[in-house]
Amino acid sequence: MNEKKELRRIAQERLAALTDIPQRSVLVRQNLAPFLKTSAGLRIGLMIYVSFRNEVVIEIDAMLRQCRFLAVPLIQNGEIVPVRIESADDLTAGTFGILEPKMPPQPVPLENIDVILVPGLAFDRYGKRLGRGKGFYDRFLKTLKPSTFKIAPAFECQMFDMVPTDANDVPLDAVVTERKAYFIDSTVPHRDNGRH
Repeated sequence: MNEKKELRRIAQERLAALTDIPQRSVLVRQNLAPFLKTSAGLRIGLMIYVSFRNEVVIEIDAMLRQCRFLAVPLIQNGEIVPVRIESADDLTAGTFGILEPKMPPQPVPLENIDVILVPGLAFDRYGKRLGRGKGFYDRFLKTLKPSTFKIAPAFECQMFDMVPTDANDVPLDAVVTERKAYFIDSTVPHRDNGRH
C-alpha cells in the first residue's frame, strides 16, 4: 500500500508541475480520435469522465458530436452509475466537487457502453492504472461487458515503468498520451502487491 501512496504522490507532483495542460490535452484528444469510432466508421456508445484538477481536459460537446450517446459517471451509494447527457449544461457540482449529471438521471445500460475513458494518476504500458484510491472505477470496470474498450487519456509524465496492482485493479486496453497510444500487451507479467 505504501508503494501506491508514494506513486500517487510522485504522479501528483508531476501533474502539478505542468503549466500547459490545455495545450497538451489538445494533443491527447487528437491521438484519441481514432479510438472513438468503429472500423466501419459507425458511432459508438461512449462513457467519459468529467475532467477534474490536472486531468486531461475532455471536451464534452466535441465528444457528443462523435458518438451515438455520451454517458458520464454519477456517484450513487458509493458506486458509479453511467448517466446519459445531451450537453455540458446537463452537469452540476457533485461528489468531491466533480461535475455530475443533474437530476433526474438517465441511466445507460452497461451493455450499451462500447468505449470508456478512464481517469487515473499513474499508468504503465501494461495497462495498469493507479487511481485516487477510492476504487470507484475498478469496481465499475468489472461490471462492464468484456468487449468494452477501456482507454486512459493521460499525459506522458503519468507513465511509469511499472504500476503496482492488486486483485481489485482492472487493466486497460490502451493509454493515450500527447505523444502516442500505448496498446496493451496482456502477455507481459504484472507487478502484484509490489512483487514482480
